[in-house]
Amino acid sequence: MLLQELKTKGIEVIFLDGIYFKVSPKEKITPELMEEITKQKQKIIQLLKQKAPAFTCPICGNKKYKWNVSKDVWVCESCGMLFKHAKDSDSDIKELSRYLEEFLKQHRGYVLVKSEVLNETIAWTLPAYIKHLQNKGYVCYLPEELACIRQLAPTPDAFRKIHMAKKMFEGKITIQ
Repeated sequence: MLLQELKTKGIEVIFLDGIYFKVSPKEKITPELMEEITKQKQKIIQLLKQKAPAFTCPICGNKKYKWNVSKDVWVCESCGMLFKHAKDSDSDIKELSRYLEEFLKQHRGYVLVKSEVLNETIAWTLPAYIKHLQNKGYVCYLPEELACIRQLAPTPDAFRKIHMAKKMFEGKITIQ
């Protein structure tokens, strides 16, 4: 299958708005491969539609996802949250938590995420950076909390309530 071939060549498939996709990086796409992608365009879109999350990201409010072919997960284009299935297993949640921990280690221990749902910037962080970020006024979320939020798949309103509780208690509650 063409998607598997793209995966082995290190090419990402970015599926947007449920109606079109793009592939990158362009320098890895040969004219022959582009011709094959063009021929199979409708088939690829149909397959991606079947796999794509059909909901708004509860963290940031985005509806656009990038498919990470190598991990077979969808990544929110805006905040980077991973989505695999409507409900992930406990092992998937642990894997997501580990993935987020590694992601944060590669990004100086924390990342700031502008959440359209909350209309503010929040911090995804490792424990060592919580005090520093709280002193700057950010509400902090640990990898385990983000994985739990992902598992809950809250509506935007429910996520606002979770966030408000963390704010009220100055982040001293842990979501489990």
